[in-house]
Amino acid sequence: MQILPFFVTPCVPNPVTLSAPANAATSQDTNNLSFSWTPPSHVCSGVTYQIQIDDNSNFASTFKDSSTIAASPATFSGLAGNTTYYWKVRGTTSAGSSAYTTAFTFTTKAGSVALLGTAKG
Repeated sequence: MQILPFFVTPCVPNPVTLSAPANAATSQDTNNLSFSWTPPSHVCSGVTYQIQIDDNSNFASTFKDSSTIAASPATFSGLAGNTTYYWKVRGTTSAGSSAYTTAFTFTTKAGSVALLGTAKG
């Protein structure tokens, strides 16, 4: 019996589909906010995901840029209150990266306000 070698050729992943927070979602938490996406039906071996979150649609100074996420979902904290954010994801393997998804937007809840003053009475 002849044993033939088996090779797995890395593939460039197809784009994912963003799930949550939904596009144009409002009143999102500023801490422990979960970001989720659905991988394509054909998943390459060894895929990691890169997520970018920014308050600017051109992602010029990303608030979060994590590139070694193993799977959906990913949770982030420390977002500013009453702020519109943009987020996008792409998959990466040793063979290359997919295109980023079209960015979704969401707006966080208004932050709490501390009232300072003296009571008259």
